[in-house]
Formats: sequence, structure tokens, C-alpha cells
Amino acid sequence: MPPDFLQLYLLPWAVLAVSLFNTVLLLWLGLTIFLNAQNRSWGTYLAGSGFLVGGAFFLAHSAALDFSLEALIDGSPGWWMFLALPLIALPFGWLILILWSCGFWDEGASLLKRRARWPLLLATALFLNLGVLCFYAAPRADFLPFGDLNFGNDATFLGMRVLLMIYPPFLVLCTATALWALGNPAPSGRMMTEEARRRARPWLRASSLVQLLVSL
Repeated sequence: MPPDFLQLYLLPWAVLAVSLFNTVLLLWLGLTIFLNAQNRSWGTYLAGSGFLVGGAFFLAHSAALDFSLEALIDGSPGWWMFLALPLIALPFGWLILILWSCGFWDEGASLLKRRARWPLLLATALFLNLGVLCFYAAPRADFLPFGDLNFGNDATFLGMRVLLMIYPPFLVLCTATALWALGNPAPSGRMMTEEARRRARPWLRASSLVQLLVSL
């Protein structure tokens, strides 16, 4: 076996296989929710849309594996927005979805509403700031102040540096709040809802942790 066989052939094939698997799985889950959901609410549409956005992201990721980052950005600055925006939208969307499933927006006061209100407001503010920074720091976008990369100008990378500073705390905040909400759901008063939450809790916790590890 050639010494570079793993790096040149086996590893790229494995990465592409995982990316395509995630593409098919997420698109299938999103379409399943939209086609089979009976009691549709905004949470149902959020869940289905989140899966479809995730599938679109991994579809673009699969297509981008044959190119270097420099080649993608030089060929089309839009690739940056297409790959960066889902990375900040999915953790925030996951937080909103978990809060919805735990009864945050149900009528009546609860510990969940009192404790999760401020983390949610902070996550919303960070999400909006990250969205602006993704647009502001887009490389090779001549219509933006910091779009044209120039390694002799430190101001060129200001938006990118701030983006990298804010994203990790934002990711940890979304995941930690979602995990806390799963352990402290609002009482629903319905036996079937409580049983469904109890059965789904371990899987949702595992999904939150996996999302954190993958995003990092």
C-alpha cells in the first residue's frame, strides 16, 4: 500500500461518504416531517425546515470537497454565505426547537420560562450579530468594506476575527440552554406529552452534544 494512500484516497472517500449520507438522511427527515405531520404548528415547520437546511448544507459540502477553499471563494463569493450561514442558524434553530418541545411558549408561568428567558435573549442577540458579521466578513466580495482580501492590511480580517471570537460562546450557550431545558421541561398536564418527552429526552441530549462536537 502506498504511504499516501490513506491521505489521498481513503480519507477523502470516507469524508464524501459521510457527507452524502448526512445529505440524504437530513433531506429525508425534513420531507417526512412536512408530508406526514398531522398537527402542524410553527414548531413543526421549524423542525422540517431545519432538516432541509442541514441537508442543503451537506449537499453543498459534498460538492465543495473537490475544491480548495481558495478556489471556491475565488470562483464564487456566494459559497462563503452558503456555507457560513447554516453554521450559525442551525444551533439557534435547534435551541428554539428544544424550547418549543419543552413547553417554553405554552400558556402559564413555569421555571423554564423564568430561567431560559435571558439565555434566549442573549442567544438571539449573538445570532443577529453573527449574521451581520458573516455578511460583513465575506471574502472576495468587492461590494463589502472588508471583502477584498489583502494580507498587508490587518483591517481586512477584523470581521473574521470577531466572528471567530463570538461563535464558540454562542454555540456553547445554545447547547447548554437546550440541555438545561431538556432536564427542566414545563409541565404540560397531559400524560401522553410527558411520556413522549421522557422517551425523547436521551436522544435529544445526545443530538445536542453531537451537534456541539461537529460544529467545533
